Amino acid sequence: MRFFTHNWKLKAGSVLAALVLFGYVQFSRNVTRTVQIRVERPELPADLAMAERVPAYMEVALYGTQDSIDFEFSNFRMELEPTSRLKTGENTYKVRLLPALPEGIRAEYQTELNIKLDRSRLRELPVIPVLDLDLQPDRALGYVSTDPEYIVVRGPYSIVAEMERLYTEPLRMDVLQDRIGGDILIRDLPDLVEPAPDQPLQVQVNATLYNPDSTDYVVLEDMPVRCMNPVPGMVMKTTTVNLHVEGDPEDIRKDQFQLAVFCPVFFDSDERIKPQFVIEDLPVQIVRRPTVPGIRPVFLEPSVVVAQFEKAVVQPPSEVQQGIQDHHLPPDG
Repeated sequence: MRFFTHNWKLKAGSVLAALVLFGYVQFSRNVTRTVQIRVERPELPADLAMAERVPAYMEVALYGTQDSIDFEFSNFRMELEPTSRLKTGENTYKVRLLPALPEGIRAEYQTELNIKLDRSRLRELPVIPVLDLDLQPDRALGYVSTDPEYIVVRGPYSIVAEMERLYTEPLRMDVLQDRIGGDILIRDLPDLVEPAPDQPLQVQVNATLYNPDSTDYVVLEDMPVRCMNPVPGMVMKTTTVNLHVEGDPEDIRKDQFQLAVFCPVFFDSDERIKPQFVIEDLPVQIVRRPTVPGIRPVFLEPSVVVAQFEKAVVQPPSEVQQGIQDHHLPPDG
């Protein structure tokens, strides 16, 4: 016992000094810290788009002493710089950690990253409203319109060229009145696809409700449906629907209405119809209607159509047309 009490102050001081020294050694020796650093998305020329997703974060291993490595790294970022002129296909980017690390710290991370690029493509795509309505037995869903009828998106050609339509988020409500509507957001776009600049991701949807047991409607049969947008070099095969209209029969005529669908087709560089020559379930829109009070479109039968497209055939000039063309040709010599 005397051994422990003899010069106890000196011994306690020695133990304390040893503990401090041990702690300092532990604190000052080299340690490794692994962190996730945000990756800055590289800018691209307007004619190119990402064909695969760039990682949002990259793993960085930091080496240094415990005291030097314990710092805030949220302001650091990984910058991607192309090693050559950008092109479609695979491109190599040099990865740099910015800003410079504090003195005494070493970092290890992936210094190159391969990213696949594709041609950028703008597309106008029809919007399909999604309605989830709790209807009473004496109510049925009638004519549904969207404004605008299409949304412009931008993305890699390999994805955007195959898209046919966009959908809204579901509109859910208990329905008691004869008309419903409102602004509805567009459902999430596919990966790597984004709205075109200044393109809002919402449309106004208006729906008409009607009594399915009523027969007090004027039926305009075999109303032709056309494309509301230009489709250069191709034609849509004729399709028809029946339009049911509420109003005085003497005030209602076929030529007062014009029906159309938005046609999401185009020719690719090989003169093929993209995304395909048959597009199913395109909603029919009334693009022209009379302004006569009391006339109201109620429902279409059917409300969606199958649109079939084919390459437009250029007819050769007739003999009379050819003679006129030859007459206007300048004389030889």
